[in-house]
Amino acid sequence: MARLEDEFGDVVRKAREGLGLSLEEAARRAGMNPGRLAAFEAYQEAPSREESDALARLLGLGREALWRMAKDEYRPEVDLDGLDCDIVSFTFEPMGSHGYLIHLKETGATLLVDPGGSPGPVLAALRERGWTLAAVLVTHGHSDHVAGLAGVLEALEVPVYAHPSECRAAGLVPVTGPAELAVGGARVRVLYTPGHTPHGLTFVAGGVAAVGDTLFAGSLGRAHRGPEYYDQLLASARLILSLPDETVLLPGHGPLTTVGQEKRGNPFVAP
Repeated sequence: MARLEDEFGDVVRKAREGLGLSLEEAARRAGMNPGRLAAFEAYQEAPSREESDALARLLGLGREALWRMAKDEYRPEVDLDGLDCDIVSFTFEPMGSHGYLIHLKETGATLLVDPGGSPGPVLAALRERGWTLAAVLVTHGHSDHVAGLAGVLEALEVPVYAHPSECRAAGLVPVTGPAELAVGGARVRVLYTPGHTPHGLTFVAGGVAAVGDTLFAGSLGRAHRGPEYYDQLLASARLILSLPDETVLLPGHGPLTTVGQEKRGNPFVAP
């Protein structure tokens, strides 16, 4: 399976920065040399169990989940069979961001999430499958998630559901908070998930949740302005993980995962 977007050092750094701790202060509080902590964050050295546990206590991370990350043992497995939708994934370079086509079986509606690069592969996938695009869903406005939006809209005249502070596309249908949308005959639930950006959204339909960069397999996105939005990011992750355990999560980077696996294996939310 695909490697995780973040490793042990990324998780530690994001938590440290979210709490507003300098590397030196975090190292002092954890009882280690700053150079040692810097080496963890740069993937240059691996921690001992004692060091991992000390950082988990300091940073409010799940102790066992963080140690699994340190040992490179967390590998969520996802079975897409039995879902109420078909999924086509795209990876857009240079940032390696993911976009998705979600084809809802009951209604036949097809939704495009976060067109972050060339629209060519997306349009080709629609043609090959005979799917008709009903709408574009934008989780947040970072360029690696919307760079291909204009190209899609040049080819297909469809509505764009997004927070107006995150996206100003033609055909915008503003979504400013939690909502239940009727899109192409399908029902799409919207969760308001700020933190990575000030007004992030998560879209839930067909047994999957498109979470953008709020949550990755084993990690979270970087909090906007560090401590200013870190608590919101954590709250948004917990909101996503209040969905049924079998819900498949479609993150903006890294592999697919599920709610149940993240509740147990993501250091930011695991006990």
